[in-house]
This record gives sequence, C-alpha cells and structure tokens, in this order.
Amino acid sequence: MKRTIKALAVILICIAALCSCQKGEITVPDGMQLVNENKSEGYVFFGPEGWVIANHGDITSTYLSTLSKVSITFTEMSLGEGESIADYFTGSLDKFPYSVTFYKDDAPIAEGAATGTKTNFGTSEGGADDAYKYIYSYKYEETDYSCLQILLRKGESYYVFTYTASGLPTDENGAYKAHISKVQGAIDSFYFTSGGSEEDSPAYERDDDGYILVSEGQISGFELYVPDSYEVLSNSGLVELKINENAALSVTRASETGLGVLDYLLARRADILKIADSFEDIRISVARPISTDTEYFEDWELEILPTYDASLTFGELDQGKIAAYEYSYVYKGTTYRVYQVLGADNLYGYVLTYTATEEEYPNNFIELKAILEKVSFR
Repeated sequence: MKRTIKALAVILICIAALCSCQKGEITVPDGMQLVNENKSEGYVFFGPEGWVIANHGDITSTYLSTLSKVSITFTEMSLGEGESIADYFTGSLDKFPYSVTFYKDDAPIAEGAATGTKTNFGTSEGGADDAYKYIYSYKYEETDYSCLQILLRKGESYYVFTYTASGLPTDENGAYKAHISKVQGAIDSFYFTSGGSEEDSPAYERDDDGYILVSEGQISGFELYVPDSYEVLSNSGLVELKINENAALSVTRASETGLGVLDYLLARRADILKIADSFEDIRISVARPISTDTEYFEDWELEILPTYDASLTFGELDQGKIAAYEYSYVYKGTTYRVYQVLGADNLYGYVLTYTATEEEYPNNFIELKAILEKVSFR
C-alpha cells in the first residue's frame, strides 16, 4: 500500500546545497556539512550533507539513516607503550568476532593479511602526520559489510576513522561503493586546528526566562532552550539532556528520509518493539484535524487512531506538519513512558523525545511545554 497522506505528507529530505557556504569562521565545502568542531581535541570534521549527525562524547559520528547502516565515526585511540599503529590494529582485530577478508585497491587479498597502506588523511595544511588505511569485509546475519579504517597520528595523539556500509568493496551495486566518494570527501576536507586544550565549562546564553541555549545551531539546525538544571550530555547534531536520574530529553533531525510524519512514528515504534519486554500504545495526536476515513488508514497497524490536539506545537513549525506519539514499554523490569513530538519544515524533519520512568513521567510537562514553544529552527 502506498504510505502517503496529503495532510501529513512531509518528505524528510535534505536539499543539496548548490555552493559552499560560510558559517562563522568555518567554510563548509560543497556537498558537505559541519559534523564536529572539536575544540578540545583541535579538529574540524565535515561529513556528507543530509546525513544524521550523532556525535556522542569524544566520538564524532554521522550516518545516512538507521535503516541503511551506513556510517562514519572518528575518535581518539590510545596506544600502549611501544605499540605501533599496526600493533593496535592487529590487537583490535583479534577481538573482532567475525572472520574478515582484506582488500587492497578494491581487490581481495589473503584472509588474515592485516597490512595497512600508507595514505593521506586531511587537508595538505592540517592533515595527519602519518596515516594507514585498512579495507576489509565481514558477514553479519547473512549480509556482507565492508569497513574502511584509517589509523592516524597527529603529533603525539592517535585517532581512528571508520566508514562502514553494506556490500563488498568490489560490488558496484552495494552501499559501500555507492557512498565511498562522499566518504573520501570527508577524509580530504578534515583538518586539525591549532587547538587541543581542555575548555572550561561552557557559559550558556540565557533567555528572559533563564532557560539556557544548549544546541550548536550550526551543526544541529535548531536552537534549543532548556532549564539550567538540565545536564547536557551531548550538544552536537543530537542534543541529549539528563533531566534527573529518572528522566531524559533529546532533540535531533529525523534519521529516515522519504517518510511522512505518521510513517516515521511507526518506524520508531518498530525499533522499540525489538528490545522491549512489553509495549503499549497510548495516544497519537496531530496539530491539525485530519480524516481517518481514508485509504491510508485501511491497513493501519495500531489500535489507536490520531486525534486532534489544538495545543500541540513544535517551535514555529507548521501545525499541519506536527504529530505527537505517546507510548510505554517495559525494559529489563522497568516501565518507561515516552512522549515524542515530530515536525518538519520544507527541508528537514525534527524529533523531540522525552523519556521517563512511569512514576517520574508527569512531573516535567510544564517545562516540556515551554521547551516546545521556545525551540526554533534554522
């Protein structure tokens, strides 16, 4: 069945830029987006435009979608005393649970031959001092996956870059081949800065109500204000916040493309069903009335239907492109309640997710309503 509905047919796609754009002091290359300006480690990382940014702690990460399993990560690594890059790679491979086949120039070589190829990483002015490339494939649940890993040194620090996608390096129709040119763009545009010092705790901008601005708008695409009692766990593409020991909040751009808002809700529901011990649908709300007597709802998977909620808002987004989903699930003996709001503008989709234990769940809705009203999108 064609999963579309005119009232909520919001296609969550990224429109490729036609030229480079200048944002602050950072020039973003054609077809790329800023993934991380890591001031403490001293580097700037660009990734393919339109991919989801999911930096977490010291790990820089961006991926195409949760369905595609195409991703790039970059993080620091620690070598033991007297250990070389080759030693580190061999040691990590010993812990890898799958049999691998190595490749050189897209041609398979003898299994177990973990020999890196010297390569370049980053711009000519700000690239790595030494870098070695490894390409290998493995099979997981009957699917072939391939990895391009570059282990590199800058000064006395070491890092690892990893590109993972389905398909073999020799498969012209596989995802690995399909995105390798964009990945090479991320490699070539990377640069180290003169930074590399730990920063003091950030001084957040405050609004008139004392709420603090916790998002990096250039990366996330939105400006998110929250109470200053919230602990910021991550504030790059994905903003993660700890409200207290029993409640958390996150906001991000939507991770699937080509989906309407209600279809996205169903996709997220399917993800939770994979890990939950039990699951209960509670409510789906839309900010503009829609008719449920349409072809779209003939094969509707849920026992509940969307209902109209005139108070539902998500910043300045069009009410016709907003929906909320409330559900509960049990995981490892604890019952959690979730309130998820989805919305879109003409370019992107956005998701706010509030999760709390069943007892804590009703205690933060006054603040949550203010957060939904204050957020703005670029």
